[in-house]
Parts: sequence; C-alpha cells; structure tokens
Amino acid sequence: MTDLKTSYEEMILAWLRSKNGEVTLVTALAKKFQVGESSLMTMLNELAACGKVRRSSAKRMLGYYVPTEAMLNAERKASEEAPERRVLTVDKHRRELYARLAAARSSIRSIG
Repeated sequence: MTDLKTSYEEMILAWLRSKNGEVTLVTALAKKFQVGESSLMTMLNELAACGKVRRSSAKRMLGYYVPTEAMLNAERKASEEAPERRVLTVDKHRRELYARLAAARSSIRSIG
C-alpha cells in the first residue's frame, strides 16, 4: 500500500516539476491522475507541510506548484533586499495607561 502512495507522490511531484512553477488546480490534477479530489488534496496538503510543494490560491481556487530555481533565487534576492524593520516598542503614554489600568483592576475586590 505504501509503495502505491509513494509512486503516486513521485508521479505527481514529477508532473508538477515539469510544469515549471505553474500553479495547477486540484481538479486538474485529480482528472490527470484519475483519483478523487479529496484523497489528492490530503496528499498534497501533506506534501505542502513537508515543503515539497507549495500551495497557492491563484485562479480563485486552491492549486499547487513546485517553484523553479529562478523563482527560489528571486525570493532569496527579495528577502535579502528587504529593509530591516525596527523592533516595535510601547511608548511612554501607553505604559502609563497600562499601569493605571492594572492599578484599577487590582483595587477591585475579587469575588472568588
């Protein structure tokens, strides 16, 4: 049974790789490999969780793809060029407000 699942995974991965990063809808994959959409969706979600394929909601439906090397390089370049964002901090007025709220809460007698 596992050999069949593995061979289906390998066939689907090979076919998605041959699409050169193009998003393929679950319905098209199910039709191509003549399997049920729900079982295929389960397998594709597992593959997406492992990082073997990526999920996309393009074309207003859920689709899957394997990114090409060029796509991965473009993502790396974009992440390297992204500006550094400063750490968010709580300003002085907010800290004072939180302190007043905490004091007000602690002054209320608890029922329990």
